Amino acid sequence: MPTEIILQNPLHALILSASLGALIGGVRQWMDQQVNPETPGQPNHPGIRTFTLWGVLGYLSVFFSKQFGVPYFFTASFVVFALFMGGAYMVTGGNRAAFGLTTHTAGVLTFLSGALVGYESTVMALVITGLCMIIVGARQRVHGWTRQLTQKDLSSTLQFVAITGVILPLVPNKWYALKLSFPSLEGWTTPAPYDVFNPYETWLMVVLIAGLGFVGYLAMRFLGTRVGIIITGVVGGIASSTATTLAMSRESRERPGIGVALALAVVLSCVVMCVRVLVMILVIDRSVFVSCLLPFALISLPGIVFLLWVVLHKRRKNAHVMDSPDFNNPLSLSMALKFGAIYAVVAAAVKILSQLHMEGGVYTVAFFSGLLDMAAISISSAQAVAVDAMSVQTATKAVIVGAIANTIVKGALALSLGAGVFKKSVAIALGATLLAALAALVFV
Repeated sequence: MPTEIILQNPLHALILSASLGALIGGVRQWMDQQVNPETPGQPNHPGIRTFTLWGVLGYLSVFFSKQFGVPYFFTASFVVFALFMGGAYMVTGGNRAAFGLTTHTAGVLTFLSGALVGYESTVMALVITGLCMIIVGARQRVHGWTRQLTQKDLSSTLQFVAITGVILPLVPNKWYALKLSFPSLEGWTTPAPYDVFNPYETWLMVVLIAGLGFVGYLAMRFLGTRVGIIITGVVGGIASSTATTLAMSRESRERPGIGVALALAVVLSCVVMCVRVLVMILVIDRSVFVSCLLPFALISLPGIVFLLWVVLHKRRKNAHVMDSPDFNNPLSLSMALKFGAIYAVVAAAVKILSQLHMEGGVYTVAFFSGLLDMAAISISSAQAVAVDAMSVQTATKAVIVGAIANTIVKGALALSLGAGVFKKSVAIALGATLLAALAALVFV
């Protein structure tokens, strides 16, 4: 709990209450001037003076209640103030710019902020004031964002709500066992059943991956379809570095003059992908995260060196603006179901093979899983360690094997679909990344 700020002097508390109201009113008045720059004077619009007085009223209602021992004085004052605000809102109903619902709510909260100072809850008063300032000041930006929303964006948001808030609580949280028979010298043996599938755990991983993808999707939408190279690489690494490589490889044939810039987007997305994998592993198991930290730092090193070389030597020549890759909606139910199926199969295979002490089989699963995506093998390996079904070293090697396979796929895409200097640049960067991954695998 934060240490509360106690103001012993009533005059200091009164000044603080007035200051909090002035801050909210100042932002409100500034927003009016931005929206109506040709009308500097808005006599009917609440601003610094009005909100200052509202904050003072809130404090005085508490002060008089304490000073004179009048029971329910604050409650009565608040009810009268709320009725006054409601009446003002109804009277100015035809002029929402002067006294809209947001201003009405901000006024009530300003009154309560002053009252909180009187009740010696200064930290809460400061927090409420800060939130009011942010919300009131973000009016134009929020309106700009909502104007950019499309039916696809709304559909994505609704599907995110369905994936997280509707489906996840309904999925059963129990393990389902699988019985397998294996040949031995004595004949076929059937060991204890393997708990290989938990619907809740599988869907929780779907939520994790879909959420990370949604971050990239929203960033791309709200930053615009034409963004810089850095934003393209970062968004691509969060959403899909493989999709970024595919898109940039095709782009290099259409725009060979910015091949190095396109390669920069690909390499940056690969570096961000490494960070994304580490974040996913950290959420599941800290020991695997610590074990993977140094290997993935080594895997990222060639890409970081390439990025620094481009920034220092090629920045002016390749400072072009380009279209960011058009990623599909990462939150579609079909994509979520596909990933859930892949993850369930990979997780079951990893768990069975690790319990049978067949590390070679785990690495085979990791390689083929990495050809598609790094998420499934990374999360399943970390979860196997979390339930003591796999050693940290085996999980680390499995994740690195998946990274090797993923790098091979992206390199093949760039070499087969890319052109010119883009192909050469990506081949050098990803080739060095592949060697670094192999070295990391040897020394783990």
